[in-house]
Amino acid sequence: MRDGWEAVKLAQCLASLDVRAGRNGPDLVLSVTEKRGIIPQSSVFKNRIATADTSKYKVLEKYDIAYNPYLLWCGAIGQWKGESAGVVSPVYECFRVNGNHDPSFFGLLFESGALTPYFNSTAIGSIERRRRTTPHVFMNAMLSVPPLVEQRRIVDVVESVDNYIAALQARVDAARIARNAVLHELLNAGGDGWVETTLGDCLTRSIGGVWGGEPNSDEEDVLVVRSTEFSSSGVLYFETGVTRSIKKSQLASRELRHGDVLLEKSGGGPQQPVGRVVFVNEDIPNRSVCSNFIQLLTPDQTNAIPKYVFFLMWYWHTSNRTLQFQAQTTGIRNLRTPDYLAQDIELPPLVEQRRIVEIVSSMDDSVQATVQTIVEAKNLRSGLLSDLLSGEHEIPKSYDKLLGAA
Repeated sequence: MRDGWEAVKLAQCLASLDVRAGRNGPDLVLSVTEKRGIIPQSSVFKNRIATADTSKYKVLEKYDIAYNPYLLWCGAIGQWKGESAGVVSPVYECFRVNGNHDPSFFGLLFESGALTPYFNSTAIGSIERRRRTTPHVFMNAMLSVPPLVEQRRIVDVVESVDNYIAALQARVDAARIARNAVLHELLNAGGDGWVETTLGDCLTRSIGGVWGGEPNSDEEDVLVVRSTEFSSSGVLYFETGVTRSIKKSQLASRELRHGDVLLEKSGGGPQQPVGRVVFVNEDIPNRSVCSNFIQLLTPDQTNAIPKYVFFLMWYWHTSNRTLQFQAQTTGIRNLRTPDYLAQDIELPPLVEQRRIVEIVSSMDDSVQATVQTIVEAKNLRSGLLSDLLSGEHEIPKSYDKLLGAA
């Protein structure tokens, strides 16, 4: 440990907090999550789960800390970063950083999970998911703390990375909005050579998927992809597919090929219409099929470029056009596939389809490159935070001039 860093207990840095909301307390109800820290309850649950009377709830101001005593052992702790006060369940234990320390430093400390092994080893109770951490045990946790000026340096360095990531995310969000607007215009432009047809007439294969049985129970073991493997951007993730066993004839008629489009025909949910689509790229594992909740579509390349068909169907789903073709039973939405495929479309000539695909694909590539940069920046942040909290890497004192200027 470097000079100036001290081994202390949390009790030397935090004070217990128990301010109740009363009748005129804040309306914002907060939840302490295992992976996202403290966030508004509305971000976790579709419906409010707090009681109507929150007068006994505990009030959190900006930078206050709270933990779930039954889930602290797996990381349910966080710091409230919102500008307005909120309230949390009276079950939660709440704390405030004392004036000798930078509050944000402790937010980073708990976010890092550095103390989670201690909380896991000291939690009490026989039921795994209900093991409890008492305030006394929490406050006895030992940690290494740098001087206040070093705490501020660490906070500022990490926040600079956070600002960079936020700027990249804003760029991605704006690019996606622009991409969708361009796609809308291109798909509806019309012009010479555009012909009236139906989606079904643009296909050479339309067949439901198959689920099969347990591995080694039938003629062929295959990889089955489900709607679980669908991403919101239309990417198909084979890595999480499952191994099942089907007949040879089923594999022959349903094996996935490059250029296929998979249509979710059953599933969805109360807030998610069925009808999502993904495009099957060329990196397909051998002997892959889709599940029986999915319709396998193969575009007819004599009149339809596969990626154009995918873009068209993706646009239909994101613009809620699939709603008119679905019914909901027992919480599951089902797409009326024949009616969906019978939709009239105006199909441009192949050369125009190719132009549209190239424009939209180039925009997608740009977005994906920025998304990858965000992933790398988050990995950098994680490693940087770990290094800075270890006390083994010093931020030069000259950095204080930057802090002063800021």
